[in-house]
Amino acid sequence: MVNPRPFMVVYDLLCQKNHRFEGWFPSFEEFQKQASRGQVSCPTCGSSKVEKMPHACAVLTHRSDPQQKKESPPQEKASPSTLTEADAKELLLRLHRYVKENFEDVGPRFAAYFSRRQRKKTHSRDLDAGRKRRTRRRRHSLYDPAQARAG
Repeated sequence: MVNPRPFMVVYDLLCQKNHRFEGWFPSFEEFQKQASRGQVSCPTCGSSKVEKMPHACAVLTHRSDPQQKKESPPQEKASPSTLTEADAKELLLRLHRYVKENFEDVGPRFAAYFSRRQRKKTHSRDLDAGRKRRTRRRRHSLYDPAQARAG
């Protein structure tokens, strides 16, 4: 049996209270009909005053018709990965450098530190709970509490 509606259009929607959510519709016309009748509502606050956000349209298709498969151009199969061992090592080194430069090591007290940081709403750097303690000690040895109070 051929599906009478072979695709769905996905829209980002915004309610009057600025809650963003996603809506799936068979067509733009169907979205307009449902929205004008108040049938589209925000899942957070229940408001039916919603508008479509501008974005690149996402269309989900379901191909159950053999005719559709014949019309699509043939695609080449992807070749196996050509990542060499040297390339893999280079990627790992770059990742390590990125984490070292952009994350703060808070050690085994990651959860407590994260909770405290959320309450204070301070987000100076991303967190890392996995680096060695000696790195943390070395970083803290550069910190002078007297200098911090004076500034």
